[in-house]
Amino acid sequence: KEIYPPGTLYQPQTPIPFHFRTDTKPYETYHGRNVSVRYLLRVIIERKFLPPLTKDEEVIVHICKPEPTYNEAIKMEVGIEECLHIEFTYTKRFYHLNDYIQ
Repeated sequence: KEIYPPGTLYQPQTPIPFHFRTDTKPYETYHGRNVSVRYLLRVIIERKFLPPLTKDEEVIVHICKPEPTYNEAIKMEVGIEECLHIEFTYTKRFYHLNDYIQ
């Protein structure tokens, strides 16, 4: 999305005001071993007779939600047919990052 019209910049630093809409980033920033979720702000400056200047900057997204009021226990069953059957019972459906499962 273009947020500043084409033109000539005369100052060495030109502030360009912008804001993000809250509904455009449904996922939080995540960096895992096999996958990453990133949001980038890319600035491209086109120049006459020279290659364009490009700069990418990562924007960290953290979605703050209230703690759920209803946090019931859940059961999970895993197994191989007629061979192995394991049942896990968790005391809560949602855990905080500082919580641990025994």
